[in-house]
Formats: sequence, C-alpha cells, structure tokens
Amino acid sequence: MDYPSSQLEQLDAPAADAGPLGADGRPAAAEGGPILYKNDGNVPSRGRLGRKHYLHRARIRTAMRWWMREGLALWWVTLTSSPTSDASRLRRHFQAWRKRLERALGVEESSVQYVMVDTREGRGVLHLILAIPMPARMGRHQLDYGEIGGWWQEIHGARQVKFLPIRTGDTSVRKLSQYIVSQYMASGQGDALVRISGSRIKAPLAAWRKQLFALFTRKVEAYEVLHRLKLTAEEFAIVWREIRGSQWRRAREAWDSFIAGGWFECKGTKYCAEGSALLEI
Repeated sequence: MDYPSSQLEQLDAPAADAGPLGADGRPAAAEGGPILYKNDGNVPSRGRLGRKHYLHRARIRTAMRWWMREGLALWWVTLTSSPTSDASRLRRHFQAWRKRLERALGVEESSVQYVMVDTREGRGVLHLILAIPMPARMGRHQLDYGEIGGWWQEIHGARQVKFLPIRTGDTSVRKLSQYIVSQYMASGQGDALVRISGSRIKAPLAAWRKQLFALFTRKVEAYEVLHRLKLTAEEFAIVWREIRGSQWRRAREAWDSFIAGGWFECKGTKYCAEGSALLEI
C-alpha cells in the first residue's frame, strides 16, 4: 500500500542509542549507519562470498524490495546482551519485545516484519532490519526511545538498543544486504544465523520466481545458439558457460525489476502478475 508523502515525512529519523540511557531517561545521540548513508569502505569485498552467502543476500534483497514496494518503513536495529542475559533466549526475547513494540505503535499483531541476523558477538547480538507499517507512531515526539530501551532491559537484561532509519531505494538494499552477508557470515562469523519473517507476505513469491526464471533460462535456446555457431568441443564448453551465465544474470535483473516495480520484460514482451501466474501485458 502506498501512503502520501506528507505522512512519510512525519517520520522523524531518531539518531538514537537507547543505552546506556541518560539521566532524563532519554537516549543519547548516535551517528548514522555508514552503510545506510554513505559508502566509506565499510562494505567488505565480494571476493569472500560463497554460494550460501549469495543465496542469503538474494533472499534479503527480495524481502527488502518487497517491503519497500508495499510502503513499509525499514529500520536497522541492534539488540545486545549483557553479562546477566540468557543468550539461549535471545530470539525468544526479541519476539516478546517485537510484540510490545507493535502494541506501542498501534499496529496489527505480527505486522512488523524483519530480517534477523543472530551473531555470537560478545554474549549474543541481534542485528535486524525491521519493516514497520506506515504511518506508525515512530516520530521522535510520538514514541519514547528511552522506553524502547527500557523494554529490552526488562525482557533481556540489556540496555543497548539502536534504531537507525534505512533510506528508501535500491542503493540501500544492495549495500545493506552485502554488508550483512559479508560482515556476519563471511568474515570469521560464519555461525551467524539469518531468519526472514514471511507470515505477513501474502504474495506467492516462490511461484512467481519459478515462472520468471523459466522464461529466461531455457536450455533449448542456448543449444540453438550453439548449433548455429558450429563450435569445437572446447569452444562449445566455454561458450555454453557464457550463454548460461548470461541467461541467469538477465533473469536475476528481471526479478529485481519485477519485485521493485511489479513488471518485467523478456524478449520484448512485458509481464506482470495476476494471482500466482505471470501474464503478458
């Protein structure tokens, strides 16, 4: 669902760090996330990634693009643990904290979606992308961020809670997904667990993706091209890999376009979704 820009502008960006809290119970100021606002070299190289990392990155990007398309506001959130926290209950405590956040925001239960990265940093840290329905009461003067940190301390025994707004647009999607898999999965923290909520996504994403990729990755078309070229066995193997790689790259680009905008083009024909099927426009 789309909302008027006037409503979106009412969402004040809280440069907030809810722990430790100040004497007045309010959070101190925190700097903007480097991967959200500028490219200062903090996004690690792609060379460290393997197939598992690329798959996770693709899932994260699909979720973020879909949430942006649906008009949800995305936030980068960090929840930490303290020496007295029970690390084994970290994810369970997050679910309790999320429910309390939803009640405070006045939104439907389970409507706050998330990408969760559970790392073994310190005594356990959750890095999250929260997707919050708009317009929710997330303005600085509408929700007390000190209170948010107080909930986490009450539930998990730790005060450190950080909220940073994620800018809308594909640059944020690409950089943040790259950062997550590179920083928490491919840089000495391969034990990081990634979970994506999907209970509120009613769209048949898997069915759409299967149909879209089938349009772009037909082997018969690759064989027809190779047959016309009259190649040797060695040349055949090289060109085959190039053609198949090109097919999959175009399929991924079309998928990204479809998720972000609701349509894509294949061989001069435009397609959109109707129910669980992809149909020509």
